[in-house]
Amino acid sequence: MGTLSTPFAPLVNATTGLKPVRKLLDKALKIDSHRELPKYSFGTFRQWYRGQAAHQASFGQQVAFFHGCFVNYNHPQLGKDLVSVFNAMGIGVQLLKKEKCCGVPLIANGFIDKAKKQATVNAASLREAVEQRGLPVVATSSTCTFTLRDEYPHLLGVDTGPIRNQIELATRYIWKLLEENSSRLMLKSTPLRIAYHTPCHMEKMGWTLYSLELLRRIPGVELVILDSQCCGIAGTYGFKKENYPASQLIGAPLFQQIEESGVDLVVTDCETCKWQIEMSTSKRCEHPITLLARALA
Repeated sequence: MGTLSTPFAPLVNATTGLKPVRKLLDKALKIDSHRELPKYSFGTFRQWYRGQAAHQASFGQQVAFFHGCFVNYNHPQLGKDLVSVFNAMGIGVQLLKKEKCCGVPLIANGFIDKAKKQATVNAASLREAVEQRGLPVVATSSTCTFTLRDEYPHLLGVDTGPIRNQIELATRYIWKLLEENSSRLMLKSTPLRIAYHTPCHMEKMGWTLYSLELLRRIPGVELVILDSQCCGIAGTYGFKKENYPASQLIGAPLFQQIEESGVDLVVTDCETCKWQIEMSTSKRCEHPITLLARALA
């Protein structure tokens, strides 16, 4: 869908925002008409990266980036922010030779065979990056990270075990480098009161601490840690007509907590949590990497 939509993003975004179109999607595809659909970017992250490839290759230290569908088709700016942060640390960013969707939407909807085909392509690319190029792999999505590390071998029978520990959430990898004093990151004061929401896959991995500690490194940031509660969207679950009321009911305590927190914005490592929070509250929601990029001195 992203490949087809990005060349016509302004038209697609305007069309899917129209009430008659949303009603049609409700009837034909059972996507609830109340659900705001994600917006597509005009141009992909990979297209932007082509102009950056030579510069990225000039760095002595490198990481490989599994960007996922969200960064590539919906929010290339997050990928650009990641490149800016790593470059500020003296590290270049490479892409995988081939990348498919991590497969979570397919897994969640029972299309296991197709998910396995995509996982096989990704696993080969991950092995090439780690074993042949000697690169660690980072991802900005907590969902993609969990899927590559844990769901591929356990649900799809696609083995990523030998390289599992070389697949990292970007915030965790950056935190480790800073803690080891192997890299530095100069940050300017950014006076903001922010609330961090822990995504369910992030909680499963136990890696929330790393994003929190990175955010605490930004001078001027006042951090509010929200109670551990599911936002209710659960990937594609909350888009479906039959699930929409339950999705919003599950997320209601979180939405109330956000509205009462008095924060300037919400921060999370999950793209679907971002969509749900922005649709269901009055607050913008950003990724920790984006805040780091904005605070670069």
